[in-house]
Amino acid sequence: MYAKRWWSTAKTNIRPIKSLANLFCYGVDKNLRSVQTSSSFPALEGVGQPTPETHPHLLAPGEIIPGITATELKKRRQDLLKSLPNNSMALFPAASEKFMSVDVPYPYRQSSDLFYLSGLTQPNVVLLLDKTQISSNHNRYEEAEYLFVPRRDPFKETWDGASCGVEQAQRFFGIAQADILDNFSKFLSNRLKQSPQVYFDLSVNPSVNFLLRDLAESDIKALLSNRKHTCVELALQRLIKSPSEQHLMLQSARILADSMTECMRMSYAGTHESFLAARIEYECKKRGAERMSFPPVVASGSHSNTLHYLQNSDIANDGDLVLMDAGCELHGYCSDVTRTWPVNGQFSKPQREVYELVLDVHNQCIDMVKNSHQRVTSLEAIHILASRWIYEGLEKLGIIRKTDVSSNDILGTFFPHAIGHYLGLDVHDTHILEKNLTLKPGMVITIEPGIYIPRNDPSIPEAFRGIGIRIEDDILVKEDGAMVLSENVPKQATEIELLMKERS
Repeated sequence: MYAKRWWSTAKTNIRPIKSLANLFCYGVDKNLRSVQTSSSFPALEGVGQPTPETHPHLLAPGEIIPGITATELKKRRQDLLKSLPNNSMALFPAASEKFMSVDVPYPYRQSSDLFYLSGLTQPNVVLLLDKTQISSNHNRYEEAEYLFVPRRDPFKETWDGASCGVEQAQRFFGIAQADILDNFSKFLSNRLKQSPQVYFDLSVNPSVNFLLRDLAESDIKALLSNRKHTCVELALQRLIKSPSEQHLMLQSARILADSMTECMRMSYAGTHESFLAARIEYECKKRGAERMSFPPVVASGSHSNTLHYLQNSDIANDGDLVLMDAGCELHGYCSDVTRTWPVNGQFSKPQREVYELVLDVHNQCIDMVKNSHQRVTSLEAIHILASRWIYEGLEKLGIIRKTDVSSNDILGTFFPHAIGHYLGLDVHDTHILEKNLTLKPGMVITIEPGIYIPRNDPSIPEAFRGIGIRIEDDILVKEDGAMVLSENVPKQATEIELLMKERS
């Protein structure tokens, strides 16, 4: 049973939130909380997340994230500060906590930007990076970092464990300057006078909007009039993965690859989609993943034509294909892989013909990324070529005919999504960036062509109706080509059929 605090929120005195510190306490009356935070509840040791001392099996000395050191995180903040315009600041609030029902929280996931810059995995903090002119004569600028954390609450820590205080923010996380949240609004008001341009994404934690209530009206106007919704500089920085990030993404992809291969082995005619959805999560977590990077898609039969089919409530019948699109998260870094296989272990002739077409396009796209001397410049350019190959292949199979209908209209039905996306701390990583950026070493992308044939279209040969196939891999762009991070999942039709024969 999920334990219930004796001071149930249903009985507290809720009143309008007037400060950021109150906000992060969910608007509970301060007087009530002061009664609860008595000296009978001593503050717990720790920083609110694993450390090399408490979790030596996860973290080596000097690491904040497994495989990533405090030194690397510090350099990320310094690099961002250097790229910011003069007299500007960037605010990075923690992601908001979400609840599935009264007193029952969803597992917390940190804002990817804040995690990338600090390694903090806990809520209720704000990181501020500031670049302010300190000498007009010599055009000198101070680059400073500040972390604001809640005042430590021994009563709350009794329930939720230790949290990061001011001392821990500086000592463990290496943030140069730290203070309690109560002082944030006053600090922000002062900095706005010197750094009026602010990068601040209100969608990360909508509740943080309440902090404006503590600012003077002139400060609010200054903040809103000069606010930049997104920080492109940070997105460009996150786009190129460091060697330590590349290693984590390889591990994440390998975990997913081994787990998906195991799911193939466990597929039979009559298998429930929900069983395979549960199995992929179990196999990933058994191998060390913290969570899935998105709810897995397990689509049998014609459900595979629904791109984000999440019901996973049907049964895979004899003769059906199963399309599984899944990814896991390892220390914040995501994988995203799709395979399609026959649940009975044998492709039918029409299924194999469509599958081989998708696989051929898939391999050609990867070859374009691997060929560093003739590399297609961007995801957008790869998509244009992939679309042409799919159209020509559909025509060759007799699934479509030359008509007055444009290829774009046809592809809107048979191949309605992009060929791929950037991958990293988010599945759709650095989503604010265009897909026409030149591919560079250190980028991780997906390549995921697919063909989805409507079930009830009488103009399509009956044998092909209802077939949906997608093949997706994670690709690391390198100086000398590319590496398929998820290559361990079988994708040749003959490989898949041989694997399915191993079933006991």
